[in-house]
Amino acid sequence: SQVLPLQGPTESSAELLMCENKRIGIVAIFGNMAWRWEGESSRGRNAMLTHRMHEPRSDQHEYDHKESKMRAGWNRIGFRGEAICTALAAVAAAAFVAAQPAVAQCTITASQTEGPYYRTPNPETTNLRIGSDGPPLTLHGNVVDTQCNPIAYTWVAVWHADMTGAYDNTAPFDRYRSFFFTDANGEFTLYTIMPGLYPGRTRHIHFKLDAVNTPLLTTQLYFPNEPQNATDGLYNPALEMDLVTESDGSRTGTFTFVLARSGGCAVPNVTGDPAPQTVGLGGTATFSMTASGGTPMTYQWRKDGVPLVNNARISGATTNSLRITGVTCSDAGAYTGAALNSCGTDESAAAGLTVTGCVGDLNCDGIVNNFDIDPFTLAVADAAAYEIAYPECDRDNADVNGDGLVNNFDIDPFVELLAG
Repeated sequence: SQVLPLQGPTESSAELLMCENKRIGIVAIFGNMAWRWEGESSRGRNAMLTHRMHEPRSDQHEYDHKESKMRAGWNRIGFRGEAICTALAAVAAAAFVAAQPAVAQCTITASQTEGPYYRTPNPETTNLRIGSDGPPLTLHGNVVDTQCNPIAYTWVAVWHADMTGAYDNTAPFDRYRSFFFTDANGEFTLYTIMPGLYPGRTRHIHFKLDAVNTPLLTTQLYFPNEPQNATDGLYNPALEMDLVTESDGSRTGTFTFVLARSGGCAVPNVTGDPAPQTVGLGGTATFSMTASGGTPMTYQWRKDGVPLVNNARISGATTNSLRITGVTCSDAGAYTGAALNSCGTDESAAAGLTVTGCVGDLNCDGIVNNFDIDPFTLAVADAAAYEIAYPECDRDNADVNGDGLVNNFDIDPFVELLAG
């Protein structure tokens, strides 16, 4: 054992006990006896450490009455030296464990069969509702690891029966089937309906989840208080979602999926940036990027920092290749692509989209004609009013003479432009 004096004002009466080069704790040494603080009052502890005690008067180590009041909260733990190490070993170990902050533990979600009707998921969406096919269900999900830390951008596939209990087994297999990715906090919200009862089964929803360095989880979620739960051979109460029936009859469910994660984590690394594009009005612009890193990986394209979503003209907003058809003047801007997986993100350099043929198109309809006269007049007369009236348009398109200014000198060139 090794007993080291503490530095500072407590040096005369307290020492730091070391056993086999391991720090055991702070003890007060009086004669041949050691005392360890176990009380709640720091006042009593500090008093005993900062006042030198009289030598003990007997084997019971009774102290002067005045000083003995300071011992409240201290327990005698053994003799100095090896005996103290032996006495303190179990006590110190237990105290150390008790003092450590609790480490959260989440139980891995049980796996279950995928069943006979899994298909490659399509499309990418969290909204499976089709008209008013059934009672609406909104499911809030979280994906975490066994330490209860969120797993960002986890790939999730979902499929379930329709209101009648039938699965969509006809190409393109897009009814009550989809895939999507969780957000940066490992969360998602799925909008669907209460599935019907497939013959022989209780009400359930199928899921697959995958993230970097986690085994693919295939499982099913169940609904509480379903009569068929008692007779379904696959039903597992640990896979029940929490379910609330809202005042309008819709249901809101919650469930936390726990995945087992191991090994390192390969964050995305953009290896190829998109190239700038110059496209004429009505043309097609395509931006592509490449990235390395752990899979599954998703992407997110942004224009001027704003995330893009797929629509009639935009496709591939969450893939590595973005396509914009029927380009309009308002599509001009800076485009970036982000590669994302459950380990992190990386963003590409910006690539500009220049749209030609936009000069004079002040109402942003993609052509220059008489419908641009009023907005052109407003752009010249009142810049602020123009930006309010046409927030998606670029006032610089009124600089028809190209001198860098929008003013009366652009009127004649604008008239000529209209005349062809």
